[in-house]
Amino acid sequence: MLKTLTLSTALTASAAGFANAQILKPIQASTIDLGTTHGTAYFVPEPNGYHVIATLDTGASVPVRFDATLADGQSAKISVPTGLGQPAFEITFTRAAGRLVVRRNNLYSDPVTASFH
Repeated sequence: MLKTLTLSTALTASAAGFANAQILKPIQASTIDLGTTHGTAYFVPEPNGYHVIATLDTGASVPVRFDATLADGQSAKISVPTGLGQPAFEITFTRAAGRLVVRRNNLYSDPVTASFH
């Protein structure tokens, strides 16, 4: 199966979108599970924003690294497709009010802990 990594940035974050979310603490690595793709993610506060780093094992010979620096109100998404015409596994990192909020889509049986713990 072809696995891709998609980055999307949004300029505003909706408070209603944080219903199935978790707050990530600085420099505290957490596990990511995107279906058959696994890895870790953490963030480091920097003067120009929160630097989010995720390293993913896609089954290839080298891992995939994702990084983004988020200002307040910005988001970045990691997406892994599940099949042609099927919804993808997704995790969105949003910086809001001095916190990094991690939200998963509804493909997970437990949207808060099944993909990011």
